[in-house]
Amino acid sequence: MMKIKFLCLVALAVMLSPAGAQAQEKIRLAVINSTNTDNPNIAQQSDIITGDLTGSLAKSDSVTLVERDMLDVIIREQKVNASQLGQVQTAVKLGHLTGCQYVLLCSTTFEAAPIIGAVLVDVETSEIILSTNEGAQGSDDASVIAASARLADQVLNALTGARAFIADIKVKDIHINRGSSSGVRVGNFYRVYRDADELAVIKVKNVRPDYSIAEVVKNGGDVKKLRRGDAIEAVSQKEAQSLMKGRKTTKKQSSRKSADSIAEKFTDKNEERAVKYFRVIEQSVDIFNKQAKSALAQDKPSVKNDAGLAFKRLGNHISQNKNIFTHSKKITAKQVAEKIEYCYAKALELYTKAAEQGYATATSNIGFMYEEGKGVRQSYERAAELYMKAAEQGSRAAQNNLGHLYSIGKGVPQNYEKAVEFYTKAADQGYALAENNLGFMYEKGYGVPKDYAKAMELYEKAAAQGNALAINNIGAMYANGLGVEQDYAKAIEYYRKAAAMGNEKARSNLKKLGASLE
Repeated sequence: MMKIKFLCLVALAVMLSPAGAQAQEKIRLAVINSTNTDNPNIAQQSDIITGDLTGSLAKSDSVTLVERDMLDVIIREQKVNASQLGQVQTAVKLGHLTGCQYVLLCSTTFEAAPIIGAVLVDVETSEIILSTNEGAQGSDDASVIAASARLADQVLNALTGARAFIADIKVKDIHINRGSSSGVRVGNFYRVYRDADELAVIKVKNVRPDYSIAEVVKNGGDVKKLRRGDAIEAVSQKEAQSLMKGRKTTKKQSSRKSADSIAEKFTDKNEERAVKYFRVIEQSVDIFNKQAKSALAQDKPSVKNDAGLAFKRLGNHISQNKNIFTHSKKITAKQVAEKIEYCYAKALELYTKAAEQGYATATSNIGFMYEEGKGVRQSYERAAELYMKAAEQGSRAAQNNLGHLYSIGKGVPQNYEKAVEFYTKAADQGYALAENNLGFMYEKGYGVPKDYAKAMELYEKAAAQGNALAINNIGAMYANGLGVEQDYAKAIEYYRKAAAMGNEKARSNLKKLGASLE
């Protein structure tokens, strides 16, 4: 009985998500098909290929994608024509309107086989941080999907700075830290290198969500030369074959050339990027400091809170991308840590000034910093105190967050009835996340009598505001026939909509029903 209760609590914690949407620290990304053509067939093919790339990116735990419908509406409202979609200034504009940190401009050209181009734009700085392309080995679906996956891997590396490497070696099986969640497919090729030395070419033979198993390709190298931590880079089948042929026929020259190119790609360019990125951070800090000074001179606490939010987001952004500086000789880990610490400290200062003026949102935001342990020592108890104070002042976010703490028993005794009480207060104010969480309580009968009709009503309210969690939960209601007639077609419809918004649970639910993403 105790085991069953424990499992229920774990499931509840996962479904509700800590402090809701605020707790997600994912990079928000918009993907735009910028192919400019009057040929409807080419336009349709390009849309399909962009969809493949988007699908590969959506599998990552690092990004949240802007839903396609939202982008289309904004593009129409802003009267952006096809020729403008490929421009950086347009990407920056659309990025600001959709609340994105980055925009990915995709274009496709069709020769013997499709070539997919990608330009990744930093919305805040207008900087192009990646401009590359991947050619498919053929025009068949499998080749195009493989090229999209390779391109997605490059984009994710540029966004997160996360390094792909060998995680483990078991006899002849090589485990790499890239799985289906990163868009890896069976048959993908990687080159293995250490510093400036190219070691082998490996081919993926088995894919799991978080890692893949590969083998050394014939003539590509000896598994005995490899070790944990060796870096890997995705390459096309053509590149892999070229590397193998070069190693076999002119080993000495090929190795020298490969070593030189790898040294340039993974040392100089990374160093240049690290320095450039750190300068952008310093410029952002300077800009935010000016905004903070202006905010502190005003009587409006909301302005101080917003300035604090800007610093917190910058701190989160640096923290998410700190791997960029891992191998830098000019930017030390201490310098990066100091910037993160400064941003959180500044955020706390500004939030505190706003909270002292009775601004409930700022008090709630301080509570969230304690819940996360960012800029302060992590404390659920202190977070609960601050949420309670802000909740009594009417903060919807604080009421929802306090409800969550009561539901999982963190910082306060676990109490489903109290959780329902605070979720209800926030839901009554139209807070979508609280509507979803309260719906879940009614669906499961936690703190209230089980009521599927009430759960569906609340899910629909949250879904109308674009809450992906609620949209997925409506799909689950139809899939399981809870309060509604079982309807797999409707379940798939809702799952697909939630999956397109980046909801991983919806993607998993689609797989269980044997349905595709589109």
